[in-house]
Amino acid sequence: MKKNTLLLILTIVSVFDAYAQFPEGFETSVPPTGWATFIGTNGEGTVWNWEQSTTFASGAASAFVRYENVATGAEDWLVTPQFTPTAATNILSFQQSQAFTNDWGTTYTVRVSIVSQTTHGDFTIIDTQTELDFGISFASHFVDLSAYDGMPIYVAFVMSQDDGDNWYIDDVDLISNATAPGCSATPIPTDLATNVLIPGGSLTLSWDAPTTGDPATDYEFFFGTVSGSLSSLATVSTPTIDLINLVFSTTYYWMVVPGNVGGAATGCAEWSFTTEAAPPPPANDDCSGAIVLTPGALFETNPLTGNNVSTTDSGETAPGCASYSGGDLWYSVVVPPDGNITLETDSNPTGSGGDSGAAAYSGSCGSLVLISCNDDGGNGLYSQVVITNAMGLAGQTIYFRVWDYANNDTINFQVSAYSATLGLGDNKIEGFKLYPNPANDILNFSAQQTINDVRIYSLLGQEVMRIQPNTIKSQVDISNLSTGMYVVKVQVGDKIGSYRIIKQ
Repeated sequence: MKKNTLLLILTIVSVFDAYAQFPEGFETSVPPTGWATFIGTNGEGTVWNWEQSTTFASGAASAFVRYENVATGAEDWLVTPQFTPTAATNILSFQQSQAFTNDWGTTYTVRVSIVSQTTHGDFTIIDTQTELDFGISFASHFVDLSAYDGMPIYVAFVMSQDDGDNWYIDDVDLISNATAPGCSATPIPTDLATNVLIPGGSLTLSWDAPTTGDPATDYEFFFGTVSGSLSSLATVSTPTIDLINLVFSTTYYWMVVPGNVGGAATGCAEWSFTTEAAPPPPANDDCSGAIVLTPGALFETNPLTGNNVSTTDSGETAPGCASYSGGDLWYSVVVPPDGNITLETDSNPTGSGGDSGAAAYSGSCGSLVLISCNDDGGNGLYSQVVITNAMGLAGQTIYFRVWDYANNDTINFQVSAYSATLGLGDNKIEGFKLYPNPANDILNFSAQQTINDVRIYSLLGQEVMRIQPNTIKSQVDISNLSTGMYVVKVQVGDKIGSYRIIKQ
């Protein structure tokens, strides 16, 4: 939404004599009926104004204002209609978050006016936050309005910045004060637990809600590796949190501080757990333990799964790509008689994925000869080495080396060796039709079940086209292919078929 500099004079958008209706979740519009938005007195920041966002704490929308690069500083105001706090309900409550983890110097204020909804000078600042006071996940914030009990007021949310951060606000409400909650109990893992499993370096912590004081609305989570010196990592609304990048054989300390509008719990206990020891290196940690790959017609024919947990540096000469830093795993395969083979990694659907590097070698362990090194030749951040018409390698065992890019993360992957020219005879799927053959431009497919995958290969084993129809009828335009014979590999359900076609 673009701002209009006339707002310096008119200042008001959608304002009339109305009382605020709480809670306000900004589900219909921003500003909602009776609210106002305008900019600061210096007139800077005319491009971005408060608007509706689909990033939300609840429902389907929130109020949002974006940073803007200006000459000196921009102010963006979002102001409620008039309302009157009472002794029974005098706490302003709202959910908030920002967009970035770095501190870009933004200031967030809550201001009150007892006179006007749209005159800047009538407002008094009663609450100030910086970017260090909250994070990129929605969390509750409370502002005490008891000084204005019985007085009709307007409340303004004002973001002040120059190329700073964003501000998301949701679930604005006027609520009763409360008694601070007590501390939580029953941590999982239990306090002082040892040998705690961390699959993929991850772990979920949980705890019970407090049983004393009023209910907690959020929990501030503290974490670290030095007892008594923990850092606040996050504030969550439910009694659980997911951790990643944990390390084997390490003692971690943590603490949870429940809070609500009445304040935070005090005197909460510090808990600890110690992670499991690292498993031994995998069998294929070195070239001499390479796991044999069985070539198939497609990647999906004979894939294996692997990960780099506990891998070390094999000591073989560094391959020279994908930031190799150790942590390699080894595979071997016999090159088919026609000298065509593709070696490839891809994501493991049941793992956490990753970013691989890979290299193929001829020769023997300890005296390997690099054939090719690849970073992202496969799908996404995965690797692929294509060897074509290498008759000098036909029948020989070659090695495939896989590692995590820069060796700074856990990688879960699939690895496979395949060649479209393996078994060039047609292997047909019952009920599947491919026509016309020969074809000039459009090649049609139909089957009795969903066609999951169609790949077209040259006779050198190079994949030249791939589609995933996920329908029982489909077609592909092959007009850009060169004239000649191709192999079409088709997957229908759990069946894989191969067909030769002629491109005219």
